[in-house]
This record gives sequence, C-alpha cells and structure tokens, in this order.
Amino acid sequence: MVRKNFAFEKEIRFSQVAQHGGNGMVCQNDAPPRGTVPRSGGFSLIEAVAVLALLGILGIALSGRWTTFNAGAITEADAFKAALRYAQTRAMADISTWGIAIDSASTYSLVEDNPHVTGAILPGSDSAGHTLAQGVQFTRGVGTTIRFDWRGEPVAAAIVNNATTPSVVQTTQTITFSQTATVDVRIWPYTGFAE
Repeated sequence: MVRKNFAFEKEIRFSQVAQHGGNGMVCQNDAPPRGTVPRSGGFSLIEAVAVLALLGILGIALSGRWTTFNAGAITEADAFKAALRYAQTRAMADISTWGIAIDSASTYSLVEDNPHVTGAILPGSDSAGHTLAQGVQFTRGVGTTIRFDWRGEPVAAAIVNNATTPSVVQTTQTITFSQTATVDVRIWPYTGFAE
C-alpha cells in the first residue's frame, strides 16, 4: 500500500515536470485556485476611490485655515491683545492704572492715569492711538475702557496715585472685531489674560 501511494505521487510529480518544459522544477503555485481571478500589481478601484475621498475631506477641513477673507480682523485682534499686554505691564510697574480705551468703532488708545506720565505711546506707533485697518471695526466694546492695576488685574475704575481702590472686574470682558466674520478677544477676570 505504501508503495502504491509512492508510485502515485511519482506520477503526479512527473506530469508536473512535463508541464514545465521538463527542466526538473516543480512549481506549487503556478495556477490560481479555481473560481478566483489572478491579481495584478496596483490598486483596486475601491482603494483608489477611498484614498481620493479621504484626501478630499482633509482638503476641505484644512482649507479654512489658509483663507484670508478675515485676515484683517485677526491681525487687528492680535495687535489689540499686544496693546492690552503692554498696558498691563505698564500698570504693574506703576501705582496708577493703565489701560486701553475703545474710543470709536475704528479706534482705540492707550490710557495712563498717572498725572506724572504724559505722552505715553503704543509700541510700534508714534502716538497713543491706533486706527483699525480699512474694513475692520469693533462691533462690541465701543466706549469701554479696560484698565489694569498694579497687580495686573482688570479694575472697574481708574486709580490715581494709589488714592482709590476700585473693585476688580469679576466677569470676562469680550471685545469683538468684525470684517467678513467676527473675532472675539476675551479679557479674563483676576488675571487680565487676553485671548
């Protein structure tokens, strides 16, 4: 019985060698299994469509970051935050309050409440005031003055030569810039952090 199986295997092996040109090599996986189509190199249509769909979704998600339709409002909001930080820093080095006053829908200015300091100007400017870029305006906060005390906290009123002690602002103050969309600047209570 063992010998018969051996002979059968020898016949199969001989026929496979004959199929490959008689060079003595036997290839186990020459033909694909029945009912399957051999796969050539490359990607299938489903894989290509899935990759394109993912790239499209990523493109849509990231395109909003590089648009410039509201660049003026964003730039002015950043400059306003820098002016707030400057006023806060000056107040922390003084016994009187310093701040930023929003004078109109398109201007703001540095406010110093120390009578011994005159002519203070905003950094990068030649005056105490700043006019917003064309097309940008304040839509919330006009008429507001944001003042800081010697601890850097936003306060409700001016301190002149340490003569008064106004209350600390206990709510978040929001200033809104607008162009084609709005940009909010929030001044946090107790810390005066502007974001």
